[in-house]
Formats: sequence, structure tokens, C-alpha cells
Amino acid sequence: MSSVTIGVAHAALKGHRMRQGFAALFVWYAILTGLIEEFNSWLLILNLAYIGGMAGATAIHQRAVNRRLVHGAIQRIVLAGVVISVANGLIVVFLALFSFTVAVTHAATIMDTIYYNLQLGALIGLATASGMELAEYLKGKFPDL
Repeated sequence: MSSVTIGVAHAALKGHRMRQGFAALFVWYAILTGLIEEFNSWLLILNLAYIGGMAGATAIHQRAVNRRLVHGAIQRIVLAGVVISVANGLIVVFLALFSFTVAVTHAATIMDTIYYNLQLGALIGLATASGMELAEYLKGKFPDL
């Protein structure tokens, strides 16, 4: 889910097509919520949080890259790993706000989940940024594709 969201957001930001990007993310949200998973009301919030969080993290990454705050492919990949990791961890905090009593009574579990999501987010960020860099390299090498 995160990789598709990041790919769509990156393509929209890179091509300066925000309206089409939002439309594609909405279609992805509808497909994910209504067709791929068995529907329940929690999925509306969960999928919105993850799609919004990953798209937001991608926007922050792309803004830093466009402003030339990072130089070189390795730095861009590491930045994506960090930004997406933090976003993935913050998503758990956001979702915990919807069930405050669970968050307070099971604080240790929430902290474990945040830590796990930080690790998972770092892997997702490193993998998707590697894909972005590879796509940009191939696009530059073979412009006719």
C-alpha cells in the first residue's frame, strides 16, 4: 500500500500534476478501502492516515530534493528513509488518538508499535527511494522510454 501511494505521489509531484495526483490517490484510496480489503469503518480512517501520511512524506522529500538541500543519490535515498520512517511512526500516534483509552491503558504496546513502524517505514523509504533513483537514472539514460 505504501509503495503504490509513494509512487503515485512521486509521479504527481515530479510531473507537476497535483490535480491528477490527488485524483489518482483518491482512486487508490477507494480501491484499497472498497475492493481489496473487506470493508469496515476503521479502514476509512486507517487507509486515509496511511495514504495521507505517505503522500505527505513524499511531498516533504520532493521539496527537499527540489531545493537542493541534499546532494547525490545516496543522500536522497537516506532522506527518504528518514522522512518516511518518521511519517510511518507518526501515523501510529495519529491513529492512537482515535482510541485514547486504548492508547493510555496499553501505552507500552503503542510504543512497541511506533518503534516497529519506524523500522518498517525506514525500509519502505529506502526501497521506494531506490526505485525512484533507478527510474530517474533510466529515464535519463533512455529518454525515449
